Amino acid sequence: MEAARLPLTIPHLDEQATEIWRLIGNDALATACDVLRQIDRQLKALTRSSEQQP
Repeated sequence: MEAARLPLTIPHLDEQATEIWRLIGNDALATACDVLRQIDRQLKALTRSSEQQP
């Protein structure tokens, strides 16, 4: 089963999501977007690492 090889989540995802909402509430949209881009990079890394596993 392909999904079984993936980690359950990226590290600290819940904290990052909380931070994004805090930033949005404080009108810090650019910084919130930076955090979202960081999460996007982490998710892409998970996808790449799962493709390289046998």
